[in-house]
Amino acid sequence: MLSENEEEYLEEIYALFEDREKISISRISEAMGVSKASTSEMIKKLSEERLLKHERYGEIELTEEGMNIARNIKRKHRLLESFLHFLGKKDVHNEACKLEHGISEESADALCKFLGAPERCPDDGKEIPRCGKDCSECLKKTLADISTGKETVIFRTLCGRKASMRLNELGLLPGEKIKVVNRMAHGPIEVEVKGTKVAIGYGLAKKILVEECE
Repeated sequence: MLSENEEEYLEEIYALFEDREKISISRISEAMGVSKASTSEMIKKLSEERLLKHERYGEIELTEEGMNIARNIKRKHRLLESFLHFLGKKDVHNEACKLEHGISEESADALCKFLGAPERCPDDGKEIPRCGKDCSECLKKTLADISTGKETVIFRTLCGRKASMRLNELGLLPGEKIKVVNRMAHGPIEVEVKGTKVAIGYGLAKKILVEECE
């Protein structure tokens, strides 16, 4: 089992890989705020564990196993950020950093399903790595995906407290059946709920997870 420190290094290397930056001891050291000596020692250790490849004075490259581990850690981190953002927390990055090392695969999968398999992290807008499994059971459509005339049932809302209160006032609650009566491309969406028509902004509609009625 890897230590939290080892996981932090792999995660940072993955982040540099995502940003297409040159992955070197100097760059990793700078990103993590540690000395080059400490970074060199860790890179040597991870290399011995066959989680990365590093030639003297050359670039650092994650092995397939190292990439899978790093991607999984980053997935947990961004899922946690998404969940904390859903709860209305502010410093989601630092909180996710503390939690990511202790969350199990099963819990991460459950969190992903709860959030409707989000594609991007609300904190930095970066893609949330997929787990590699069939996501068909986890993926949910949003109200913004529903065509005019279709009936759906609200599954969950992923907005902040203020927006949630507004949706509650409009009667747009989980379990409620609604019908899209009018919509504009990337514009307001008019829905009917309990015989009343209300307009929802496109941005808010993308945060309302729904299930289409058969």
